[in-house]
Amino acid sequence: MLVLTSVLAGCSSSEEEPQAAQKAPETFEMPTYRFDLPPGWRAGIDDNPAAQEGAGFRSDDEYRVHGGISRNPVGLGAAAVASARERIMKIIEGHRGVSNLIEIGEAEPLEFDIYGEEAWRTEARFGSEAPGQSLRMLWVAFQHDGQDYVVTFEGSEPLADRDLSAFEELLRSWEFI
Repeated sequence: MLVLTSVLAGCSSSEEEPQAAQKAPETFEMPTYRFDLPPGWRAGIDDNPAAQEGAGFRSDDEYRVHGGISRNPVGLGAAAVASARERIMKIIEGHRGVSNLIEIGEAEPLEFDIYGEEAWRTEARFGSEAPGQSLRMLWVAFQHDGQDYVVTFEGSEPLADRDLSAFEELLRSWEFI
């Protein structure tokens, strides 16, 4: 079960500045990482005891778009991998043959690093070819300090450019603590 909460970051305004105060981005923080939420988005901690710093986030209008974060020690468990690229390859392999898979992309490097760490991505479409009956899912994988991170993002097709841009902003704001 995923528990969603809003995490607010304060903002201050100087009396010398007559312009309207801009709202500071909301920051979601876990013990080893934090990121800024797009305006109006929410995030929360995955309360599943098996989740290691698992979290979720979603758009401001319920579940138009949403995603999640998982963190696992590198090289442990059945899905052990040595690199972010290998993690994406395992995700691709694990989804081939899924009954509602329409298409799945190849592993490709993300166009930017996640807080200095190399990141890889792929995406897939699930559902049917009928209008409004498919969803698109993106995976981004990276490693840091012996941990394997996977961030997912999904929504109904077609994903709006503003949602894709918001997801990119979230990833670009990522920091390790």
